[in-house]
Amino acid sequence: MDAQEIVRKYGLDPPPKHDEFLRQLRSLPGYPHNWLYSPAPPRDLLQGDIVGPIDYVLTSEDNERGILAGDVMLISNTCDAVPQQSRFALIAPVTELEIYTKPEGQDDEAWLNHLMALRKFEIDSYYYLPSWFGRPDAFADFSRITHLPSSHLQTSFAANEVHRSASLSSKGHLLLLAKLAYFLVRLEAGEVQRQTEA
Repeated sequence: MDAQEIVRKYGLDPPPKHDEFLRQLRSLPGYPHNWLYSPAPPRDLLQGDIVGPIDYVLTSEDNERGILAGDVMLISNTCDAVPQQSRFALIAPVTELEIYTKPEGQDDEAWLNHLMALRKFEIDSYYYLPSWFGRPDAFADFSRITHLPSSHLQTSFAANEVHRSASLSSKGHLLLLAKLAYFLVRLEAGEVQRQTEA
């Protein structure tokens, strides 16, 4: 599903002022992306913030686990990212496109189409992060959401050991909520067979 359809159906009933935003989404990736980020983020961490370096555990396709250090997107609701509300904060790894490699065996045209779909926010599990403040293009990967103690996140941020490189604008946050809702709670395909109640 394309980005404007996701926002229209899952964007928490956006008011008419978001009509312009929907037109902007239809013109991606040609539209300037400065609407995605907040020019002046507040002091506290917010849902959708890009922070790092964060140590987190990931599992490979071979079921091997390793600790990586890098940027992540804060997925938890802003209220749940503080220790007083929740012991753990959900995060999604951020991958820079310049190190995102083509799968073995995929032809060049299919790979270019994949990258274009990513930049148009059309891949369900990816949230595209266009270059910002000197940082290269990247994406947050919802399919690899993991967690870390919220106390560690807040303490590291307060001690300046973890830095926020970007914060989403209201439009960027709306798109994040819509894509998360679609990714996590979209209806199953009609072919899926489930046992009915006895």
